[in-house]
Amino acid sequence: MFIIAGLYRRQRLSVPKGSQTRPTASRLREALFNICQHSIEGAHFLDLFAGSGAMGLEALSRGAQSATFVDAHREAIRCIQQNVAHLQVQSQSYILQGEVFTLLKSLEKQGKVFDIIYADPPYKTPVSPSSTALYSQQIIQWIDTHHVLAPGGLLFIEEDFHSQPQLDQLMTLKLNGSRRMGHAALQQYQCMI
Repeated sequence: MFIIAGLYRRQRLSVPKGSQTRPTASRLREALFNICQHSIEGAHFLDLFAGSGAMGLEALSRGAQSATFVDAHREAIRCIQQNVAHLQVQSQSYILQGEVFTLLKSLEKQGKVFDIIYADPPYKTPVSPSSTALYSQQIIQWIDTHHVLAPGGLLFIEEDFHSQPQLDQLMTLKLNGSRRMGHAALQQYQCMI
């Protein structure tokens, strides 16, 4: 896997071993950054379920001010640390290991606000065995009702095309569009406050 564009273009990235993560396809990464190309310069980027950290590192390569990486798996965190060190972007990178909602609450409590949030949760996966709500639905609903996305900020959710979240009762987020990329769909929301 490589950085697609920007300052670190063509730099190779390490990918976590095993089946715990699913790297985002370069075509989808390119589509996302084409959408937010006018918002990325100086942005604070949050990469949820970060895996290798490719999305946040791509954001830094294209001019983001900072990238915060969140993942629960030790191998993913090790890989992100290795990629951050390889690109020498430690001063712009914040790496957090733990459960995504716990860390979102902590970031909100610290007053952290992001201009762009990208989430690539496990496809078709409920938050818990006793719940039918998918991670992607819960992420959207949580961000809709908490203050971690800046006014006018963008939220991107990657999910299996056949399991895209359909949410009608959003308070602060508006669905701007959805793009299909093979088996994946990229939904784009914007904070309207």
